[in-house]
Amino acid sequence: MNRRTALQSLLKLIVLHVFVLSSFAASTAVGLFVLWLGQFIIPALSPHVAVVGAVTVRGVGLAAVFGLPMLVVVMLRRRWFCRWLCPVGLIVDSCAKARPGAKYGYRKIPPIGQWLMLATLGGAIIGWPLFLWLDPLSIFAASLNASRWPLDAAAIGSLSVMAGIVVMSLVLPKLWCFKLCPLGGMQEMLFGVKLLAARKRSETPASLSGVALARRSAIFAGLGLAGGLVVAGSDRKRNQPQLRPPGAVDDTKFKGLCARCGNCVKACPSGIIRQDIRLSDPAGLLTPVVYFKKGVEDPEEYDKYCLADCRACTQACPTGAIASLSLSDKLCRPIGLAEVDMSGCRLKDGIQCSICVFEICPQDAINTNNINAFDIEIVIDSNKCNGCGACVLICPEKVIEVLPNGRYAIAPIDAGGA
Repeated sequence: MNRRTALQSLLKLIVLHVFVLSSFAASTAVGLFVLWLGQFIIPALSPHVAVVGAVTVRGVGLAAVFGLPMLVVVMLRRRWFCRWLCPVGLIVDSCAKARPGAKYGYRKIPPIGQWLMLATLGGAIIGWPLFLWLDPLSIFAASLNASRWPLDAAAIGSLSVMAGIVVMSLVLPKLWCFKLCPLGGMQEMLFGVKLLAARKRSETPASLSGVALARRSAIFAGLGLAGGLVVAGSDRKRNQPQLRPPGAVDDTKFKGLCARCGNCVKACPSGIIRQDIRLSDPAGLLTPVVYFKKGVEDPEEYDKYCLADCRACTQACPTGAIASLSLSDKLCRPIGLAEVDMSGCRLKDGIQCSICVFEICPQDAINTNNINAFDIEIVIDSNKCNGCGACVLICPEKVIEVLPNGRYAIAPIDAGGA
């Protein structure tokens, strides 16, 4: 092994360890720094995620600030990201070394990774990047973030995808990197553009000629655009919006922009963010949803709601599906609105109960209203409620739930309640 190869392996090994350590980082200065690197900065370096995310949200967020400069690097240096930074690339290389005599007969296999990348970019134009979740950094992060016990279906699914890449790499060494990875496909195409711009036609593979690039880009971007329109249209007709973490974009766009990396699930200290495993909504499979337990009896679980002084999930998203928010901004981006089913409330039967009114709501958004001399109802102040779910937890009759809504521009809630 020469010095260059050794340095490449060392750097990828460091990146891999940062990823792994970020999944178990402690709440110390060093631990938070490792968490910041592993869950946000390194995933944001992916030019695939940066470009597709910027096109989808029609803007350049903090994540793109890290990823877009990498475009220049990979254009100048062929597959630089794969060779120097990608932890999945290191795993694939290690699997290849387990079969040193294996032949790489992949010339006849088409560049599927490029097709996936172009289709994703085409779909991003209308806000539905179809295959963004196949970015290798997202896959690797999701497999690490699935390290929770007991394992649920979402965790098993994330681990299975990474395991599939490992098995594939043992049977067909480097097939993932050479032909299937959309991030690798983007780098290959960008380097081809660089060669064409420099007029080094003798070094440019036939598959990366100007005509081939233009034709392929038009065909597969168009297919991605059409596919995105079909999926988005079907999704709007079939599904109701889900409860999403604070700062989430429009629900339909969220399903396309989310990389399914699990960062927000891992970051949430209350454990209220889970990955959606409903097969009835394939477009939203493994996207994060907010879930509140109803009527918990254990006082130690009374803090399992969206805490007013927490914005961890808004700092963990590398794609822009969840905006990076300050605490004051978070109050202007409610999760939803609490709703009480009065038909099951104790007050309807004349039984005294004031738990949700006086004992739990951090925003003072719940009040009572005397309908007449005998009947009282619960009233939710929509200008104060941010859908934190505290009332859902404590209601003994389990008649409160938080419904999704689109109130993303209401007046800020009084910070005194935070």
